Amino acid sequence: MSEQPRLRGGLRGVLAYPSAKVALALVVVGLLFALVELQSPSSLYWTGQAVQGTNSGGIVYYQYNGEDFTVDAPGAAPSHDTPVTVYVDPADPGQGLVSRSTRWVDAAGVLGWFVAAAACLGVAAFRRASARRRTVAAGSRAQTFGDGLSPDLMERYLDQARRPPSRPPEA
Repeated sequence: MSEQPRLRGGLRGVLAYPSAKVALALVVVGLLFALVELQSPSSLYWTGQAVQGTNSGGIVYYQYNGEDFTVDAPGAAPSHDTPVTVYVDPADPGQGLVSRSTRWVDAAGVLGWFVAAAACLGVAAFRRASARRRTVAAGSRAQTFGDGLSPDLMERYLDQARRPPSRPPEA
């Protein structure tokens, strides 16, 4: 048997579980969020180079490769000069992005989907392992769904089938 049909059969087996389908959907949504994040201006938080700057009256001054640049600071202007981190695109250092708490909101928006998928698979694996332990603890003769007919029932059925047919009493 070649690898590809075996892989397809394995994927079908895994995707038979509802938890795997939910986890797959969560991963797909997470990938879509990551794609959107990479195309947004805030991707500089993750792909840019961090440099130190100074917020002075709502304008952030920073240097990159010996050149001076400025960018407007979001929010209210501080009353005194404040050090800040600026994320700079090396290809266009004039386009800096001041570090804000939204950086972590972006990260949570992307990574949360993957964490939820992992948690879904973890809970499903824990539940399956618990069910297996309960079945083993109940004894090897315990009947569970999908095990087929019990040996006792099968023996009675075969005994009945092997007997000659009985005739009804004559009137």
